[in-house]
Amino acid sequence: FYEHVLKVDATRKTIQLDDGPEQKFGGSEYDLLVESEAGEKLYVDVSGLEDDFVGEVHVGVMGRIRRLLTGQVIAQ
Repeated sequence: FYEHVLKVDATRKTIQLDDGPEQKFGGSEYDLLVESEAGEKLYVDVSGLEDDFVGEVHVGVMGRIRRLLTGQVIAQ
């Protein structure tokens, strides 16, 4: 859960994944591609972002695997 961080500055309209390049956005994008320095990619919906939000958001999901089906790997 704490492996990646999305740095968001809605006042300046910039976003950054980990130590990747800082990227500008308009505010209406619902599938904005953000890339880390290591080449990891993340699509972000910034259309509902509060205009004054400045901060970091951890990327990931805390949880556990409830079921693992063999043949096809499906995690829930």
